[in-house]
Amino acid sequence: NKKRDSITRAFQLEYREAEAKSKGMAQKAVQELAQRMNEKSQFLGQQLQMEEQQLQSESQSKTDTLLKKIKDFVKSYGKQNKYTYILGAEAGSVLYGDETRDITEDVLKALNDDYAKKQ
Repeated sequence: NKKRDSITRAFQLEYREAEAKSKGMAQKAVQELAQRMNEKSQFLGQQLQMEEQQLQSESQSKTDTLLKKIKDFVKSYGKQNKYTYILGAEAGSVLYGDETRDITEDVLKALNDDYAKKQ
């Protein structure tokens, strides 16, 4: 993203300037400057990572909200138009199903009965 690129370029420029400045410095001063630059690099990296995580979290939240709205709409649409099922385009997932047609309990009972027979 633009902010990340801008911060990275600014730090790289600052690093090059520090490198040039260090040529005439005593060894101890060079070590202190290098330490400060390393600390700044780590801090900026952590800040950028936190911002990226926050953006991902916000994006996920918006996606979840949108998906809930779509599911609620499809459910309402299915009921209003008296559909038994509405299938999704991807892998034929059921977007809406008349709950009176739910056979989950029957299937679970049959699976449990079959499992009990094999024990």
